[in-house]
Amino acid sequence: METKDLIGKEFTGVKFEGDGRLIYDTSYKKFQGKIGKIINFHDKYPEYTNVDFGSGNKIHFPTELVKKQVEENDITEDINVVLARIERLTR
Repeated sequence: METKDLIGKEFTGVKFEGDGRLIYDTSYKKFQGKIGKIINFHDKYPEYTNVDFGSGNKIHFPTELVKKQVEENDITEDINVVLARIERLTR
């Protein structure tokens, strides 16, 4: 998946290791386990993805972390679609 394809996808807030510029602090805790929508990438630092959790709550996460989670979720969804098809065929 290309990075640009992340826009509009869902992302679940998680704890992450800071990199010196982006640091996981208390402001991130309220987003752990919450689902947000990926809206864009930081203009100056594209290694950070802006996620909208609604009600004006927008916060950056590391792009590689976001990409990995979205790709894993896409694989899980694909597997679930296949399993549902198999189930329908075996009824």
